Amino acid sequence: MKIIMLLLFLLVGGLLYSLDFVLIEPRDEEQVLSAFYVSTVQVTQQLFRDIMGFNPSFFRGDSLPVESLSWYEAIVFCNRLSIIHHLTPVYIFEGTRYPDEWGEVPNHTHVYWSSIQADTLANGFRLMTNAEWYYLYDLLKDELHENIEEYAWIHTNSENRTQVVGTKSPDKLGLYDFLGNVYEWRFDSRGNIPNDYFSPRTQEARLMVESLSFDIMRSIDFMISRDDVGFWTLIRNRRVGLRVVRNME
Repeated sequence: MKIIMLLLFLLVGGLLYSLDFVLIEPRDEEQVLSAFYVSTVQVTQQLFRDIMGFNPSFFRGDSLPVESLSWYEAIVFCNRLSIIHHLTPVYIFEGTRYPDEWGEVPNHTHVYWSSIQADTLANGFRLMTNAEWYYLYDLLKDELHENIEEYAWIHTNSENRTQVVGTKSPDKLGLYDFLGNVYEWRFDSRGNIPNDYFSPRTQEARLMVESLSFDIMRSIDFMISRDDVGFWTLIRNRRVGLRVVRNME
């Protein structure tokens, strides 16, 4: 695994932001995954607010992870962030990549918004996929589970609230809070993905996660896809945030 850090500077509303990314180059026998960049920290409330114009979070603080956002809002955020950075937006709805043309973000089940598609070749910001998340989990599981409180804010050390991003130790890939602070929205739906979407290595990690006890799952903020808990797609929850990734160009 070759680790390459990418530093992007974003000018948003007259403010300069920096986003650190790690290049992940999967080495599996079937080449199921393509190389991608993953942000080292979860999206903060300050960045989300300056992109979207509002802050939905229950726990407030510019450097805290944004939370209480719906899957729809996460999709809009990714495309708007891409546009500001002059990248090709990933998500397409009714033939356009520009969220300002999509209409108001729904706060109820919306059959048309649920049909949003992803351009897998676009270079913009996006949510992680199931396969990407399980690949990273497979690489990190031994290190993180051996001393989870060193790497993650969980219910035993967080005072049952979110904490400033990037304040725990990074894992061996350079990622912060991969298993902590908030759940992270993914794009694809768990139930609609065939097993052969995963390489044998990531499929093994997938099965391991799904076999964990409820107590372990509750103690560690893993990930959440748009249909894992049904109504969370629509209703904001204080434990749900996001991390952005990009395809390698």
